[in-house]
Amino acid sequence: MKKILVLLCFILYIISAHAQYCSIKKGRTAYYVTTEVKEGKTLKDTMCIADVVDKGDRLIIREDAFGEHYDSLSIKSGINRLFYIYHKSQDMTEVILLDGKSEYEYQKYSKNIYAEGRISIPLKDHVQNGDDIPQCNFLQKSGPMTMKASLKGKYKGRETIHTPAGDFDCIKIYTEQKGKVMFISETEYSIDWYAKNIGLVKSETITKKGKVLSTTLLYAIKE
Repeated sequence: MKKILVLLCFILYIISAHAQYCSIKKGRTAYYVTTEVKEGKTLKDTMCIADVVDKGDRLIIREDAFGEHYDSLSIKSGINRLFYIYHKSQDMTEVILLDGKSEYEYQKYSKNIYAEGRISIPLKDHVQNGDDIPQCNFLQKSGPMTMKASLKGKYKGRETIHTPAGDFDCIKIYTEQKGKVMFISETEYSIDWYAKNIGLVKSETITKKGKVLSTTLLYAIKE
């Protein structure tokens, strides 16, 4: 019996050691509440796993968002879509924020739009607190209009996050995202927590000095 228990523990360890930092269950819905400090508003949104495509060496997961942050135009234009890529051999989950390769069948640029680069965040185990997140860049041109974006950041270790949906062991990351459209530029500073088999658990938008502007927290999950 003792040998069986040891074997079961080893199998569970192997399974938990190789897992993606997002859900791969199609139809799974996560519910979030966002508190905006300055405005004193509370907004509710849902994130649903809309599709999971197995490409052999990787899984491509599409997550669709709906709720008070997203109007009909955002949904029609696809701004409410988020993609994850789970690279099996590397045991690494890539959160795709912007992608110029138009790799997915869901993203079809017109012939008048040129885009290159990718804004993404690699999530993986065995990173140390203070390690750099690889800097990435994105460029899009549409006629005379040019948009540039970049991201850099650091891994901030691991932390247990307590939510109404449960307690989650999370990887913690800090990012600085810069965007520029023509002569208008903006920088956003964020701290995010991701859990295995879940995805985003908590997110804070902060100022450069660390003051919290808004907090998004997972409060329920429906499989």
